[in-house]
Amino acid sequence: KDARPAGPAVHPPDIPATPSTVYANYGWRGFGDWLGTGRIANFNREYWPFNEARKYVQSLKLKNQEEWKMLKKSGNLPLNIPSHPHIIYQTEGWKNCFLEERWKHDT
Repeated sequence: KDARPAGPAVHPPDIPATPSTVYANYGWRGFGDWLGTGRIANFNREYWPFNEARKYVQSLKLKNQEEWKMLKKSGNLPLNIPSHPHIIYQTEGWKNCFLEERWKHDT
């Protein structure tokens, strides 16, 4: 059974409910650091440059978009490769850069 209390989260009065705000100017590095998980929020990640990321993904020889989705779900996608490249690289020549060209030639 879950040991957490039901209802609103209960925390000691000297621990802020919004640590990101309270500690913003005192070394705040994100919730991954705060919680000890090490996770970096997507908007704070440093991704590989477009051409380098495209070269890496194309080297995986994925056959279709389903394989791309499976890779993303597997957790094996390197942290510096975006799971939604169309958003990250939208101003850097994105035209389904990872997959479209390869699939076009394989069909």
